[in-house]
Amino acid sequence: MSNNENELNQNVEEDLNKSNLDENSDIQNSQCYEFNVILLGDSGVGKTSIFTKFIEGNFDQQSKCTINVELKTKNLKIDKDVYAKLTIHDTAGQERYRSLTRQYYHQAHGIILVFDLTDERSFNNLNKWIKEIDDNVKNAEVIIVGNKSDLKNRAIINSKAEKFAHEKNCKYIETSAKEGTNILLLFEDLSNGMNKRRQDDSSIELKSVNTTYIFKRAELNKELKNKKESKCCW
Repeated sequence: MSNNENELNQNVEEDLNKSNLDENSDIQNSQCYEFNVILLGDSGVGKTSIFTKFIEGNFDQQSKCTINVELKTKNLKIDKDVYAKLTIHDTAGQERYRSLTRQYYHQAHGIILVFDLTDERSFNNLNKWIKEIDDNVKNAEVIIVGNKSDLKNRAIINSKAEKFAHEKNCKYIETSAKEGTNILLLFEDLSNGMNKRRQDDSSIELKSVNTTYIFKRAELNKELKNKKESKCCW
C-alpha cells in the first residue's frame, strides 16, 4: 500500500472517530434530527463490517453473521446548524430472519442496500431487495452500495452497478469496510439525502432536539464521571 493510501486511511479513521457529538463539539444552538437507517442485503456482503467501521472505526475479518437486528446510534454534522442522530439497524441477510427484520422497515428514513462486488449473485438479488423496499417503505432515501472494493476478483464493474442504481432512482457508491474507503462519505451522503427529504416533505415527522440540551447533558455526564473517579476508596 502506498504512503498516500496509508495517509488516506488514517484520515478516514480520524474522521470516523471525530464524527460523534461530544462535550467539545461546537454544537450549541444547533438542531439535531433523529433518523432511522437500515442496512439491507444478502448475508456475507459486509453489512456488519460497514456498520462496525462507521460506529467504532474497526474491521473484524472474522465477523459473524448477524442474527435478527443489531442497533447502534451515531451523530453526524450535516449542515451549518444541523446534526443528524443516526439510529442504525444492522439486519440479518438470511431468508429465515426476513420476517423479523421487516418490522423495522416502516420506520426507515434511509436505507443502505449492500451487495458484494465479488459476488454476482448478491448483485442479481438486489431486484428482490428493491421490491421488498418498495412494498414496505415509503419516502426513504436509498443508497446502493458495492462493498469490498479492495478485492481484486471483482465480478461487477462500476458502470453496470451505476446503471442499475440509476434505473432504480438510487444513488450508488463503492466502499471497502476493510480499508475504510468511502464509509464516512456513505453516511454523510445518506444523511444529507434524508435531511433534504425532511425539508421538502412536511409529512415526514422526525424527533428533534436543540443541541444545547445535548451539550449541557454531556457537561453533566463529564462532571459526574470526574466526581466518581475522584472518590477515594480505603
